Amino acid sequence: MSLISFVVPVFNSSEIIEELCSEILAACKENGETPEIIFVNDGSEDHSFEIISKLCESFPNEIKGIDLTQNFGQHCATLCGFEYCNGEYIVSIDDDLQFNPRQAFILLEELKSRKLDFIYGIPKKRNHSLRRFLGRMFLFWGSSLGSKKIAGASFRVIRKNIINQLSFTGDVVFIDDLLTQISNRYAYKPIDASPSRIKSRYSGKNIWRSGIRILFFYSGVPLRFISLLGFAGSAVSGIFGLYFIVKKLFFHVPIGYTSIIVTILFSASAILLGIGILGEYIHRIYKNKHQSKAYYIRERKNT
Repeated sequence: MSLISFVVPVFNSSEIIEELCSEILAACKENGETPEIIFVNDGSEDHSFEIISKLCESFPNEIKGIDLTQNFGQHCATLCGFEYCNGEYIVSIDDDLQFNPRQAFILLEELKSRKLDFIYGIPKKRNHSLRRFLGRMFLFWGSSLGSKKIAGASFRVIRKNIINQLSFTGDVVFIDDLLTQISNRYAYKPIDASPSRIKSRYSGKNIWRSGIRILFFYSGVPLRFISLLGFAGSAVSGIFGLYFIVKKLFFHVPIGYTSIIVTILFSASAILLGIGILGEYIHRIYKNKHQSKAYYIRERKNT
């Protein structure tokens, strides 16, 4: 019998927290595992933390509660929960009962059999609006271009030794990028998913905003794009420069026209290239020096 930690970021889900808790406890009992549940209240506007507090009183050995000072986002709340885990394996799962906690043990078995460091459970079929689909695609490409492909999910099973090596300071958290920096031994397993029982915290607008923040914090893609644009512009302006010089020498183009065109093209390309190079350095400095905390805690129960 081993200790399994469930980390649940909570946002306005007072109606189903108790049901989710019962499902997790039942799943662990059926599989002969000792449960540890960490509920992280991420700035809920309902009575979620009051219910979490009552559950902590009813199950002092199994349940921990953390109340954040405001809404910091799902990834920040999950990262907070990781800090208080003691289990050999850690399960992160949403509070909407889209996935049944029993399915975590399907992922756990897959993780053990394939000797993975972490594994994602992804829905076999997604039913989202076009706006949310485009937002998710932007989030995916924004976090993966120029490096490795990352298509994370909030339903994960992770080994404790991987969690212990997570190191982060900053206010823009993307857990899946942090995990894939540590290990490339991970996989995705499609599983059945039910419709969410609560309103999603992620609207299309929020997904787009998250994608933009991740694009500029975890990726140097915009800067590399400017650099490449500068290189391409320099090459093209060089070709055009030769073209206009030949026309000047052999076809009597009016005086002044050639030099103006070549100068403008070359100067603009050089400026873009310079901005890209400077920006690359600023990007690295920013990543190394950005020391803001990802979350702040108001209250803790049983921790």
